This record gives sequence, C-alpha cells and structure tokens, in this order.
Amino acid sequence: MRFPKGTQVIVRTTGARGVVIDYLGPQIAKIQLDKGHVVRIHIDALQQAGTTSTSPKAISTSTSMRLGFIPHFGAQAWPDFYHIYLINNTTQAFNYRITLYIGPREEERWEGYIQPFTPTLLGRLYYDELNESPSFHIQFWRSTTAGPQKARPIQLRLRPKTFFKQIDTLPLLQKEGHWLAIHPSFPTHDDKEDLKQYTQKRAITPRQRQRYDELYAEFQPTTSPKDFATFVPEIDLHIEKLTDQSQKMNSSQILHTQLAAMEAFLEKAVRLGVPKVFLIHGIGKGRLRNEIATRLIQHPYVKHFQNEYHPRYGYGATEVFLNTDPQ
Repeated sequence: MRFPKGTQVIVRTTGARGVVIDYLGPQIAKIQLDKGHVVRIHIDALQQAGTTSTSPKAISTSTSMRLGFIPHFGAQAWPDFYHIYLINNTTQAFNYRITLYIGPREEERWEGYIQPFTPTLLGRLYYDELNESPSFHIQFWRSTTAGPQKARPIQLRLRPKTFFKQIDTLPLLQKEGHWLAIHPSFPTHDDKEDLKQYTQKRAITPRQRQRYDELYAEFQPTTSPKDFATFVPEIDLHIEKLTDQSQKMNSSQILHTQLAAMEAFLEKAVRLGVPKVFLIHGIGKGRLRNEIATRLIQHPYVKHFQNEYHPRYGYGATEVFLNTDPQ
C-alpha cells in the first residue's frame, strides 16, 4: 500500500512514528521520524497511524502482569535499546527475582518488591540482542498467613516474530511498547510438595514447645484498665528505632535484635490480653517480613496474621490477631 505524502505512519516492527515526506521509488518511502531523523524504508514495513497491530489474543489491560519494553530511538528507524519494565497491574504485591539470559549466559539479574498497580524499571535490552535468543527466568513470592509463598518458576523466551506483533499502550506507563504476559501460578496446599513444606514450617520442635509453655504458662490477661489503655498496639522494628548502636552491628545481629524485640512485644501483648497488634517491618527485600511470618506461624497465641494493604502502613506492616487461649 502506497501512502500519500503527509500520512502519519508507524514502522510495524519497531513502533517508530513518522510522516511520509517523499518516495525514492515505487516501494521505498522517505520518512521523517518524530525525533526529526529522516530514514528510507520499504512501504510493506509501514502501517498508517491510528490502525492497530496488536495480536488478537492480547490480554486485557484491566488486571495483568507484564514485562513491558519501551523503545528508545536514535537516528535509525529501529530502537537503540528497549527499557524493560515489570508492570504489576494487579491487586497483589510480590517479591520478585528476574534473570535475563542472552543465549546461554546470564546477563542481568533484578530483585525487589513491587506493589499493586505499579510499574518498575528493571534495565535495558539492546536491539541487537533480539537475535540472540533472550529469555527471562522469573520467580515470584507473596506473603500469606502461612508465611511467604513461592510461585512456580516462569521462563519466557523472546521470539522476535511474536514480540514485534505485540505492540500496545502499556498499562500504568501509558506509553506504546511491546510486552510479554506473565501468569504467576502459586501452588495450593493440595499439592504434595507444598503441603510438605507447609507442614514443616508449622512444626514446633520439643525445645520450642517447652520454651513457649514456660513463657506463657502463668500468663492471664490483665484486667487493669490503665495497663491496657496505655499499651501501644504497634512496634516499629526498624533497627534505628530499637537501638542507637546499629552502625556497629552486622546483618545477623540486626535481625536477631529485631526478632527479640518482636518476641518481647508479643509477650506483653498476650499478657495484657490485647486482641490485635501491628508489627512494622517496612518493605525492603522482605527478609525481616519473612522471618516474622515464620515465627508467627509457630506462635501458640497467634490466631492468624496478614500482610495486606493498610491505609496507615501500606504494605510495610503485618497485622497479628492474638488469642488468649494457646493453640
């Protein structure tokens, strides 16, 4: 199809936009790109702006997980590189680890925590690397009342022919780019392997049981209105809130101090008969949150807990519901 001069067009394979300014032959158009560069390109590689080239099987933009690729153009009709985004257009928060392989070699690795309805920039994929069989190895974790839950690993291989067809306005970024769909799959407790891991986490050793029995054997909820009323049902476990010696501590000592403070706080809450408390741990890489979840699973006075969005704490605190009767 020969486009009249002045027609706004899109380069099908890269998403670059421009306008037809002349022809150098029956099939070769002269295009001025939006950034001002002028290129020559075959008309079969063009489509008129305003038409769609997205795959008919494109997933809904309402709620989804995607890897998004936003092209960055230089002087050519193809990108110099793509910015890679992890787009969490869902209602859940996740910890993630994403590894980029170029052929057989590991090129980049990104780890972090992503909140609901949030995009996060990971890195770059260079245009020339599209021909080197790039693939993404993806692992997600989420917090549950049974502790951190690991999704089944995902491997996505980028195939240029399919990749270039999947061009769309990416959710949350509101920019046009290519994408790969991600479908995290979390095992249920019906799965034998997950049930085994769950049971192991729930198990309390005889030594732990003895320690809990000794600690809570004589506890009775207080009826003192003053003690109950003055108790603050939250504790900030950021290390700088617990000690002024944190700069002299290594990571292991910091974690030990945080968990000890949590145990003492829960002990007092149980003794006072407080029904609910908040453990403020922040987001970070999730190590403290995961250790807290493991301890809470084993605690005989914890009915259940959750790490869901809270208007005051966001996702940076675990809400713990306590029972005055041991489990």
